[in-house]
Amino acid sequence: SLSRREFRLLDEEWIAIDADRDGLVRLERPVTRSERRDGGLPLPPEWPRRRGLAYPLPPGVTVEQLMGRWDLDGDGAVSKRESKLSDGEWRRFRPADEGTSVTREELAGVVRRITRRGVEVCSDAFEARWDWDRDGRVEEEELELPLWLELRLLEPQK
Repeated sequence: SLSRREFRLLDEEWIAIDADRDGLVRLERPVTRSERRDGGLPLPPEWPRRRGLAYPLPPGVTVEQLMGRWDLDGDGAVSKRESKLSDGEWRRFRPADEGTSVTREELAGVVRRITRRGVEVCSDAFEARWDWDRDGRVEEEELELPLWLELRLLEPQK
């Protein structure tokens, strides 16, 4: 939690973010398995967030890359099984009541949003953003590094 003394804010600004008026602002924290199991989930965070939707994709992704990685049967659409996304990740592309696959045109809409908004609509979690094949490892071909950084990290130092 954060207290009022940790910020230089006007009173009306503090009141706007201290939703329960307890003098503290709760930050988001990870939920443990035992909390999930026992139903003792923490209160939602008060800290304002602008992001309403975050895709489990890297910035700069193209439709061709998505179709090449995910359309395994070549039918022009991507199913949840092909993408290997979790249920929560899949719902960002396809709400439960709208069918079982995502078309190339629908993926193009996602890519346009990512192009327009950048990392603001990409997942913050490293593996969710970069592990395209969801095998639990980020391989070299999945992580696009800027050339200067790739040379610095992968070339032997002299």
